[in-house]
Amino acid sequence: MVNDLLTFRQASGLSVKEIADSLGISIPHYRLLEAQRILPSARLVNKLKNKHSFSSVEFSQLKSKKIDVNVELAQINAHFHQYVTNFKAYLSGLKDKCDQIDRTINDPAASNNWIKANEKLIFSQLNTYFQEIWELYKQLPRDQVEQHKAYYQKMLQPLIFLCSFNEYIYEKPMGYAGDFIMMDYLYEDAYVGDTTFSRLIHRYTCSVPVARANMNRRIYFRKKIKRAMQLPKDTHRVMSVASGPAVEIIDSLKHEILPEKYQFTCFDFEKSAISHIKNNLNVIENDMNKKFNLNLIQGDIRYLIRSSEQENNLGNQDLIYASGLTDYLSDRLAKRLINALFKLLAPMGTLIIVNVFANDISRAYYELIGEWQLLRRNHKQMLALADDLLNDAEVYIEEEKETKMNLFMNIKKLF
Repeated sequence: MVNDLLTFRQASGLSVKEIADSLGISIPHYRLLEAQRILPSARLVNKLKNKHSFSSVEFSQLKSKKIDVNVELAQINAHFHQYVTNFKAYLSGLKDKCDQIDRTINDPAASNNWIKANEKLIFSQLNTYFQEIWELYKQLPRDQVEQHKAYYQKMLQPLIFLCSFNEYIYEKPMGYAGDFIMMDYLYEDAYVGDTTFSRLIHRYTCSVPVARANMNRRIYFRKKIKRAMQLPKDTHRVMSVASGPAVEIIDSLKHEILPEKYQFTCFDFEKSAISHIKNNLNVIENDMNKKFNLNLIQGDIRYLIRSSEQENNLGNQDLIYASGLTDYLSDRLAKRLINALFKLLAPMGTLIIVNVFANDISRAYYELIGEWQLLRRNHKQMLALADDLLNDAEVYIEEEKETKMNLFMNIKKLF
């Protein structure tokens, strides 16, 4: 039975390059997905079938990400069914009201004003529905959860996916949630959509704790970068690992007073993310008529873990941070990465690892509908990732105050 990307590749006879090229992602990115034992989706199978012929594999055996939605209603918990039905009715009524606004006003600015005036009440109601559904979902027997999730998705996705951002999260064009395009959607924090309803749902998506937590990382790291650049030393170095769009670095280049000698490094396994940063860098360099020292590296995190050259090429960093990378890494891989990054610090330098907190009230939204899976950790689990470094470092956790969903583990090298 083919049940993850590794056995999928072995069964198909395709090379890593063929699969990565077909998906439009880099080889290092694909290898990271394969290492995490990601389940191949129906989208992946169909995309590969269109480009390659398979001679000996029965791909009908593959599990689809979209589970069979022809669920017998008799198999669905009555309370769960009633609550989901009520929620769908609420969303349908909300859409009808928004459609009426579009028909009578036909002015995006006016409809945005209506959203602003009503979003607090509407978002509160949506939160209540999602929280209650999650509580019901958690109580289901393990052998019934997939069936109930399929029913839940069938009922609500047609309405929720009228917001293209939510469909993007679910489809994961780059193979995983949290890619740099999705992060740009969040950072824009705008009214996106062709209708009042789609803009309303987009605003809600950007308001849920996991989204706000990602946006708040931008503010946190800009402050940390500013402090690192003020250290009493000749040359200042800051490195972002799995940098994504690196908006906090772009912000710092645009708005902060930088020391005479500095270097920023952005390391990401996605070629398109590096290109995105380079394009934004070119824009601000042209606007400000100056050049910035920003080192852009596309590579596999295994290079950081295994390469003997990394300390010579990337060492002596005052600040290294990985914003959300460990949300997708096993404890074993996260620990190896942390140990490797710690070696790149200058004396008294700081490594910051961010992970989403285990206590999350919005999972019925982004996880059950959007299939956005995260490895949540609590304080104890975070600290365990750094237990090899306790003799050489000061380790402490800072919490993000607004959503209480970010755990920032600071690892300060003592010598």
